[in-house]
Amino acid sequence: MSAIGQNIRKLREELNESQQVFATRFGLSRGQIASYEAEDKASEPAFETVLAIVDAFAIDLRRFVTDTSGDKLLNSSKPAPPWEAPPAPLNSSKVALPWTRPEIIVATPDVGSNRIVPIVNRKAAGSYLSGYQTQEYFEELDAMTVPAYMLRGAGQGLIVQAVNDSMEDTIFDGDYLVCRLIERAEWRDVTDFSVCVVVTESRGIQVKRVKNRLQGDHLLRLSSDNRHYPSFNVYIEDILQIWQVVFLITANLPNRNDTLYRKVDSLEDATTDLRELYEQLREEVEHLQVRQPQPVPDGRSR
Repeated sequence: MSAIGQNIRKLREELNESQQVFATRFGLSRGQIASYEAEDKASEPAFETVLAIVDAFAIDLRRFVTDTSGDKLLNSSKPAPPWEAPPAPLNSSKVALPWTRPEIIVATPDVGSNRIVPIVNRKAAGSYLSGYQTQEYFEELDAMTVPAYMLRGAGQGLIVQAVNDSMEDTIFDGDYLVCRLIERAEWRDVTDFSVCVVVTESRGIQVKRVKNRLQGDHLLRLSSDNRHYPSFNVYIEDILQIWQVVFLITANLPNRNDTLYRKVDSLEDATTDLRELYEQLREEVEHLQVRQPQPVPDGRSR
């Protein structure tokens, strides 16, 4: 058993938790925890999983991955689960947000310089609310390998397929959105007019532009680029997740200056018509001048 596996088992014992309960904390399966703790041929957890564990219990990373002394890992009694943690004080640099449910970690392992990211397509979106809290849901999803720079600095990534025309002419039906998870403590820092995938209990998955009013009004105002769709508010207690869209994968190549080009083309046609009309008028004037009788000195016509 590796030092990491040994410390995972030690931590579970200090928490007095089963493999299943501990696995649920971090969006893993019981089998994965068992494989980390196996005496022979133990597997190693992903680095993101290790970081999530040491962050959750304020354990020194170096100690967790190297120390096999068996010394106690926790500095205090069993901590409250993350979804029961008290909110930050009002004068904190982080907004006070309600933790009413556990965060589920979406596995996006590194493969060389790439990331394997699960895809929530239009079919999977229908069961997202009932499945996103289980690792099994994500294991059954299709996945896409994307360059690591697309999610540089992002802990967790997800690819969401856009449905309907509410974000046209920016995002089209069927496009794929590469997203990074915004942690709850960072929700107040979401910038106005950024495009996000907002998951709520009442409306499910929504791809919208965001106006952030969490600090004052405890809500997000969601708007569509297609103005045929009205804006609406979602309140903080209804919000489950916020994913920031960082890249767009699309088969649509719209001419974003189409209206301008049409106007210029119309002006060019009008200019050409005016030039032709001018030439016609000039020729008629010259023709009339040739046919007009010339006056004689005594004022009589010839």
